[in-house]
Amino acid sequence: MNAYSIDRILAPAIYGQILLCTHKATAAKVVIKRLDAKTVVKSPTIHESIGMEKLTYHTLYRASPSNGAEFVLRLLDAFEEDGCDHLVLEYCPRGELFDALKASPNGRFQPVDAQRYFRQIVRGLQYLHSNGFAHRDISLENVLLDKNGDCKLCDFGLAVQVPVKDFEFAAVGKTYYMAPEMYTGGGYDPTKVDVWCLGILLFMMHTGLPLLERARDDNTIFQYVKQYGVYGVIRSWQLDHLLPPVALELLELLLTVDPTRRVTLDKVLAHPYLTSPVVL
Repeated sequence: MNAYSIDRILAPAIYGQILLCTHKATAAKVVIKRLDAKTVVKSPTIHESIGMEKLTYHTLYRASPSNGAEFVLRLLDAFEEDGCDHLVLEYCPRGELFDALKASPNGRFQPVDAQRYFRQIVRGLQYLHSNGFAHRDISLENVLLDKNGDCKLCDFGLAVQVPVKDFEFAAVGKTYYMAPEMYTGGGYDPTKVDVWCLGILLFMMHTGLPLLERARDDNTIFQYVKQYGVYGVIRSWQLDHLLPPVALELLELLLTVDPTRRVTLDKVLAHPYLTSPVVL
């Protein structure tokens, strides 16, 4: 830590601390995740999560920068000291996208802002997938905003390496975002789960509302989505005016209940909602 001065603790964590620091030589602000090895080893779940986060960051650190890399939180340095691992990450002073949404007028983004954020998140996710990882916890809380207001996908503790030979994964993530196939117990493709999460995120950015509590059969709204599609819900809630037609079309593709029919990430990137300069 000799190269850094600690400004303050941003957040306590069950595995250590998250610190806002200043790099002494450059005066640049950075975030340091200090991981206490003893605490991490005591819990297999925490150990696995921290191990995956470190693997993801280190893999992306070594990867060749390509399209979308600028929308994933960057690892700047890593070192061990006093029995702790330290991950030095870029600092995003504007905080979580979730907080930005809550602070917006009427609790939702203007369509042009939602489109810009979504485009950046999808490009960041594509970069993650292209380097062999699915996120599994895409959410407004796991997107940070840098000083320019650009998105940075972060928090890779629930990520998994892809492609995989089998899809026997545990159901993880935030219940509002979890894909329906995560509840069936039959395994799932984590890249398809990421696409569903994008749909929930897009819906929330335009409406300021969660779509449903859980995407499973004991949820009335989910049953409605299965029968009438997400547009049926939007129409019944009288939210049509909040989403441009091109966004509604994309939402139906993202929130397709059957994962085998759900749109691929490549097709999302080619959709007019992302390729058009501005939606109206």
